[in-house]
Amino acid sequence: MRPAPAPSTLTTLATLSFSLALTACGASTRPDGVVPFTPPHGVTCSRTLAASTSASLTDALGRAAAGDCVVAEPGDYGGEFTVPAGVKLLGRTPGTAHLASDAGTAPVLRVNGAEGSGVYGVAVTGNDRGGIQVLGSPATLSQVSVRDAQMGVWMECPNGQTCDGVVTLAELELEHNGSGLAISGVAATASNVGVHRSNDDIYHVLATGIGVSVRDGARLTATDLVVDGSSQAGLIVDGERGPTRVQLERATIRDNRQFGMVVLNLSGTLADPRFTLAASLIERNAGSGLTLSSANGVVVSGTTVRETRKLPVVISLGHTEWVGDGVAIIKGSGEVRLDDVTLEGNLRCQAIVDNGRDGISFVNPHVATDGGQYLIVVQNSRPVNVPPEVVSDAGVDQLGVN
Repeated sequence: MRPAPAPSTLTTLATLSFSLALTACGASTRPDGVVPFTPPHGVTCSRTLAASTSASLTDALGRAAAGDCVVAEPGDYGGEFTVPAGVKLLGRTPGTAHLASDAGTAPVLRVNGAEGSGVYGVAVTGNDRGGIQVLGSPATLSQVSVRDAQMGVWMECPNGQTCDGVVTLAELELEHNGSGLAISGVAATASNVGVHRSNDDIYHVLATGIGVSVRDGARLTATDLVVDGSSQAGLIVDGERGPTRVQLERATIRDNRQFGMVVLNLSGTLADPRFTLAASLIERNAGSGLTLSSANGVVVSGTTVRETRKLPVVISLGHTEWVGDGVAIIKGSGEVRLDDVTLEGNLRCQAIVDNGRDGISFVNPHVATDGGQYLIVVQNSRPVNVPPEVVSDAGVDQLGVN
């Protein structure tokens, strides 16, 4: 498995060429604020407007039309800003244009999605209304960081709009926000996104402490996603209000204090899965590494789930169970296939199937307790396709999960 990049590695050759392309052409500014420059690879601009103060940034964004680029010089920009539809906001040197606001009347940066909308190379310190809000699609966020916001980045499809485009997320670092990344009702692709230390001690409101949430019919395809240190769950996928779909490859979900990944309310099949996870690592989470609850249509392959710690979970009135399961397939989940999955060192069960439906199978599992209590436990369920040598008989209802 390829390790996730550390924050210090974000200055790549692409970043360097991005910086040089902006710097080389920024010396000449016309009286109308237009700056001639050659945009970085893949970015097109009808014209370029310069900004070096909070007031000039607000002015440039206000004057920009679809197809324009607004370039923010290195420095601090205080206020709450809006990127109009079809406009791009770029930091001249990635990470040196810093936007912040403590007013709390709106997110620091609102992006109106449309063809050509985007934010590149800026750093945001958020407030209790959020860091970056993306309304509609398509849009691009690239080489962007957000910290200390109630919600780091959230994307949604406004009422009455059709969001057929895709929001592209590339090289994002979301650090110490109430919740890191929320995707609702839009399609997104993500590569090299890190979501760290999402914590409910920042803003004591509902739904904080979650690293990434995907819900309400959203669609996410992600590679090299890292989610760690969340005070609640690392990642939640919820299909209760729409056909949510998620495909993850080379994800790392670790050190989240209340569950690693929770996937629930999906109505797919093995032929048409709603959640796929491949070549990933889930480790050192509490409660459960991967929980499937009322989730149908799930395929997990080539993934390791290990060292899940125990967490006290209230099962019913007067009944608390210390739960530390690698994989939990519960509450009517079915049509689930785990191929070539490694389960090791999880402190209670390496996997448990409780109240499972038809179509659950473990194909070529690699299972070791390494200090755990049980191997794979099946109870209160339809027949499960699992090699008998990796099954533990814990006794019906002994574990009290369903």
